Amino acid sequence: MPYSKEVTDYINETPEKYRIILTELRNLIHESISGTNEVMKDGIPVFTNGKDFSYIRLKKRHVRLGFYNFSKIKNHSEKLKGKDDITRHVKLKKVEDIDHDLFSKWLKKVAK
Repeated sequence: MPYSKEVTDYINETPEKYRIILTELRNLIHESISGTNEVMKDGIPVFTNGKDFSYIRLKKRHVRLGFYNFSKIKNHSEKLKGKDDITRHVKLKKVEDIDHDLFSKWLKKVAK
């Protein structure tokens, strides 16, 4: 699991309640997709395995877990938000909002 210093710095500079969420998501991504690398792109952590498949981002009042190639995720109901053609995201306000099983399943689909 190659964790980058830049992503660690990004997470460590956030308020504690969001730092916990970002750290949990980062670990979940690495645990779900072997061979994941992380880089900073446009100021946010992006996760890649040869192609970008996910990102995490601090917003004003929540954390986003984003999915590239979201069309690979079927039956996502209303949980995925967004309007562009490339990405969708989930908004998380507390660590208990993280659905490990569901998010891991989605990550595996978009990382293919």
